[in-house]
Parts: sequence; C-alpha cells; structure tokens
Amino acid sequence: MAIPTMMLVFGMMVIGNLDASGNRDVPTDSRLNGTWVFNTGGTEIEMTLDNGNYKHSYVNVGVDHQEFTRGTYDAMEGTLVFRPTHKMNIGSLATQTGLESGKWYTIDEYKIAMGNYAATFGSLQDFINSTIEDAVSPQYLNYSVTNNSLTITTMYGENFVYIKNEL
Repeated sequence: MAIPTMMLVFGMMVIGNLDASGNRDVPTDSRLNGTWVFNTGGTEIEMTLDNGNYKHSYVNVGVDHQEFTRGTYDAMEGTLVFRPTHKMNIGSLATQTGLESGKWYTIDEYKIAMGNYAATFGSLQDFINSTIEDAVSPQYLNYSVTNNSLTITTMYGENFVYIKNEL
C-alpha cells in the first residue's frame, strides 16, 4: 500500500492551477464541488474541487495548512481526470531542487528545475525524469460519490476515501 499511496500523493503534489476560482466549460460532476479530506494518519490531504478547478493541501492537524498544488479536472461517468498546471515547492525538497519554497511554479518550470536536480544523480537521472513526467501528466482515476464520501480508485486498484468537509 505504501508505494501506490506515495505515488498518488506525489502525483497530487505536482498538480495545480493559479486561477482556481474561475468556471470552466468542461464536463464536471457537481457532487464533487466542495472540500474533501483524506486522513493519512496525523497529516491530512485536503482537496478542494470547484467546477473544474482544484487545489490540494497538506494539513498537519492543529499545526499548519499548506497548499501545494492547483489544477483543472474533468469528471464524467465515474472517471476523474486531473491535469497539472502549477505547483508550490514546499519542505526540505524545495531547497535541494533550487526552487524557492512557497512560490508557485508552472509545470514547465517545475519539470526543468526537477530535471536539473535529477541530473545530479547520474545513472538515476532517467528514472527520476520518468517519475517526474508521470507525476505531471494527466491522471485518469475512477471515482464514486456516496453521501459525504468520495472514493478515488487508482490504476493499481487501491481506494482512497475522502470525507466531505461540511464546514
């Protein structure tokens, strides 16, 4: 479970959109609108969906709230497609990659910086570049909504259950 979970979280980290308040003329499922929370055991992943735009945040309960990705999505007939547009580099990885922590980057800017960082790893460069490309590519996921629960199913068949935040 750890590897698919980390891949989902890493993939979500590299997704984003600076104009998360605008409406888009794309297929969406209005049941998805709102803020959804996935508890990872002490840290929560918060996902806000708003008519085709979304953002993801880390929430260290009682400590801090850090938005890290924004993007666009389409949702139709049980398929949810996340498309990355911007990412905020946060945490210790930010300083190692040469990206400024707390600043929004386009996916292209992010890929260039991460590619330069990967180049410092020699033989691992191709693997890291492939991982980065996979993480910033559109993600196609299955989903279902039941009452206040959103279940997202990865390509590995692993389910992540988000609970709608009614606040």
